[in-house]
Amino acid sequence: MSDLLLHRVKVINEAGRIGNKLHKLLSEFFKPYVGHQVMKKDLSLLKSIDIQLRANPEIMEYMPHTPDVNVWRERGDLSWVVQVSMFVPSRGHHISEQLIVNVGVVSQLRLTLLCDPPGFRDDYTAEEVVTTREAYREAKAVLDRLVSELGKFKLTDY
Repeated sequence: MSDLLLHRVKVINEAGRIGNKLHKLLSEFFKPYVGHQVMKKDLSLLKSIDIQLRANPEIMEYMPHTPDVNVWRERGDLSWVVQVSMFVPSRGHHISEQLIVNVGVVSQLRLTLLCDPPGFRDDYTAEEVVTTREAYREAKAVLDRLVSELGKFKLTDY
C-alpha cells in the first residue's frame, strides 16, 4: 500500500472531521438568527455577528489559518471552506483536500434556514479504498465488454 494513499486517507478524514464539527458549532451559533438579517449589503457578516463569532473560542478552534489547516468563509454565503494539507515526504510535495460546509441559506441578507448536517465521512481506511478501487475496475471491465457488445446495434442510451 502506498504511503501516498495512507496520507490521502488521513487528509480526507481530517477534513471530514473538521467539517462535521464546524457545521455543528456554526449551526448552534446561527440558530437564533434564523429569520433575521445576518449580512450587510456588501455580503459580509453584520459586525455584531462577526464579533460574536470571533469571540467564541470553541468555534475559532475549528477556523485555523495554518499551513496544515485553513478555514475561511465564502463571501456572500453562510458557507465555509475547509482545506487540509499534508506533506508527503516520499513524494516531495503536499496533498490537500477541500470541502465546503454549508451552514445556512441567506436570501435578501436574511438567514432563511439552516442546512442539514453534511455527514462528511471521517473514517475511511486505506484497505477500504483499495477494495473499492478493485471492485470498480472489475465492474468497469464488465461494463466495457457490454458496451462493446451493444455497439454493433448503434444504441446510444449507454
